[in-house]
Amino acid sequence: MKFYYPDNLEAPPTLLLWTIRDISIIATFLSISLIVAVYWLSIFPPIPVIFYAILTLRLEDISVLEFLQKVGRHFITDQKVFMWSQEGQHESAGQTEKK
Repeated sequence: MKFYYPDNLEAPPTLLLWTIRDISIIATFLSISLIVAVYWLSIFPPIPVIFYAILTLRLEDISVLEFLQKVGRHFITDQKVFMWSQEGQHESAGQTEKK
């Protein structure tokens, strides 16, 4: 008997391009929004669900939402440290140059 295992056993289970958790959220809210859309005769209730489905697409082990969170964290909330030295002083402060 041969078993097929994913490369990364700690990765979340996926189906197509979404995790199982995201698929259940999308299916639940899509069915609710379609019922509301039919009741109101409007196409607007499913739009947030479709937007969420696009944001949670997983490409190369990262979702669009996770990528946007990392970009926002990098440019907005993370502290950046810039280090520079004067010309000719490229060594660390504890070391002196021998002549």
